Amino acid sequence: MKKNEITYSTYINLVEELLSKLENILDDCKNSDIDYQYNNEVFTITFKNKNFILINKQSSLKEIWLATEINGYHFQFNSISHSWICKKTKKNFWRIIEKQFLNKCNENIFKEIY
Repeated sequence: MKKNEITYSTYINLVEELLSKLENILDDCKNSDIDYQYNNEVFTITFKNKNFILINKQSSLKEIWLATEINGYHFQFNSISHSWICKKTKKNFWRIIEKQFLNKCNENIFKEIY
């Protein structure tokens, strides 16, 4: 196993941890213009203005993918920083989802995460 590689069971636990944290944050959010659901390994966040964010597992690659109407991001877990890092931008998952929320509903509900 490579230095930064994780096992499949670790991957599953880390994804569930991230999605659970995301769900808790959204549950605490007071903005009624935001809705979400988690079905069939796809976490869908929808906004009143019909914008959306999709987050799904890519188990065979041990990645998480985040998609919007315009952009797509692929994240791998970095064991050294203990965070999900975008392969293209090298940014943390929470920074990217924070920016997407600001773009879609002008609200920062992730400011306490990182």
